Amino acid sequence: MSRNLVLENEIETNQDDPIRTVNTITIGEIKEGQKDVIRQKNDREENGVILRKIGKHERIVSNAEVGRRLIRETHLKFGHIGTQQLSEFLKTKYYFRNMYKEIRDFCGLCEVCIKNESRQGSRLGLMGHLGPASEPF
Repeated sequence: MSRNLVLENEIETNQDDPIRTVNTITIGEIKEGQKDVIRQKNDREENGVILRKIGKHERIVSNAEVGRRLIRETHLKFGHIGTQQLSEFLKTKYYFRNMYKEIRDFCGLCEVCIKNESRQGSRLGLMGHLGPASEPF
């Protein structure tokens, strides 16, 4: 399997083949979601898909609508992994405006995630020093 985000040879594959790294969204859906994306000077295009280098990762850029669908599909496929893990997973491959806010809002409304979050319980206090005993037990 290639580490490339976009299928290498578009001629050999069907336009609707899913991206191999996530398998939640097709190239056609990505291209449709990129029609209203404002291009920046560091963007490049590969097989008709706009990629943007952000930090050390090259990410697929999309609009918020496709981003929300991506959050929903990934969240369900990977089993309610929570806000932190979902954002860590998606941020290496995708970028859309207000991505972290959308992830936080989505997970905040998910009943399973809310129940899992409440099971963690409250954290205990730090251990302290009692000092020497003043009298025997």
